[in-house]
Amino acid sequence: MSDLLKILQEVKRDRDKLFDVVMESLRIIREKADEIFTEEGLIFLKGIAKLSFEEGYYEIAEEFYDMALDVCRLLKGEGSIDCAVIYNDAALVQERKGNIKSAQVLYKRSLRILMAKYGKNHPFTKTVAENLRSLRRKR
Repeated sequence: MSDLLKILQEVKRDRDKLFDVVMESLRIIREKADEIFTEEGLIFLKGIAKLSFEEGYYEIAEEFYDMALDVCRLLKGEGSIDCAVIYNDAALVQERKGNIKSAQVLYKRSLRILMAKYGKNHPFTKTVAENLRSLRRKR
């Protein structure tokens, strides 16, 4: 297991370490950028983003989801399911921050990919479509 995944496992066990892990993550990203542009790097970025979101650190979550999207696009392509998942998760962050228009754009990107890959009846497609409908009701 890479150092990145070990760090992610550690913070999952002890969420009080999240800030320290974020700072260490940023150091690793600056010093060892090549390690981020891997499947493990993508898992790490998504994991830190998710934990940050769950702990209410929306700005940090937003930054890590942005990095994860960059890596995902390079590794898997814009139309990948992984990118669709990240778009949905990033939309949740934007929605929580009150950035309704940004959230709507991200939900639509996720939905476009999911419709093309899975169709309208897939459970995840339905979830993202409901997220978008719910967002529209808030306006």
